[in-house]
Amino acid sequence: MAGRLRLINHSNAYKLACWNDEGVRGRKLEVKHIVVEHRVDVCFLTETYSRSGDIFRMANHVCRRTDRVTEGR
Repeated sequence: MAGRLRLINHSNAYKLACWNDEGVRGRKLEVKHIVVEHRVDVCFLTETYSRSGDIFRMANHVCRRTDRVTEGR
């Protein structure tokens, strides 16, 4: 797995995942597998390097994004 996954789960709480992806394009199936396998309620993807026109969707999930104002890696 190229990204770094961190799962946080406390009883009676939402299961959160934070993944520093270093580029999400081409890894959508890997992200979906992790979210489904670990029953993640909320997954934060950082450093996706997505362009403003890129669309990221997953069935049965709501995807929200906040783009960086400046260009660059």
